[in-house]
Amino acid sequence: MTRQLPDVEVLVPLVITDGVTHATRIPPDVADHLPFRAIYKLSGTAFHPKFMDRPQVQIVTLAATREAASDYAEAAREALHNAVDAQTRTAAGVIHKVVEVVSPFEVRTGTEPDGVFRFDQTHQIYTRP
Repeated sequence: MTRQLPDVEVLVPLVITDGVTHATRIPPDVADHLPFRAIYKLSGTAFHPKFMDRPQVQIVTLAATREAASDYAEAAREALHNAVDAQTRTAAGVIHKVVEVVSPFEVRTGTEPDGVFRFDQTHQIYTRP
């Protein structure tokens, strides 16, 4: 099978190029890998199975201070919008449009390890080949 639409979990890290380590899952020893960003698809629907997808994407940013986590979350947000403005072509496809569903916010559940601060954000990201 030939993939028609971009894999958003591959595409998004290609436009967020601030040097933060990333994966699609948060490792159990995340405190040893800070700053860290998890990028994963939540859901979504395609306008057309060959030309346009619009997945919901969760971006989780973790860092050793609240300020750093907030700054890295904002950098991710800005990079997504810059990719749209420039219609940046990557090896994985193009981010055509971004709709912010949930802006970056600090997660205060107390479930992160000591010394780890977390910011989450959700975007609907329109992608095309």
